[in-house]
Amino acid sequence: MTAPATPRAPATPAVPRGAPVPAALGFSARLSPPDASRYLAAVWAIRRTPKTLAKMRCVSVGGGPAFQKCGRDVIYQRTALDAWANEMTREGGDG
Repeated sequence: MTAPATPRAPATPAVPRGAPVPAALGFSARLSPPDASRYLAAVWAIRRTPKTLAKMRCVSVGGGPAFQKCGRDVIYQRTALDAWANEMTREGGDG
């Protein structure tokens, strides 16, 4: 028995560096790791699975977006994801 397919967020063009992020995409201000993964892919065209985001939360790997813990739950603020994505993206031709 196979698991049902997970619905994907609608494909939208990546946001240019420094441009305001459209809030109308339907993402809330606080996102779970799976929602954060979908948000990064839909808005910034940065593909990171929830498992990769979990690895990036480790001190030894690092480099991921800022997150908060509420008990055992991990929460990403949309503003933190936008700030991290802005740092990750750069203009072409920089080397």
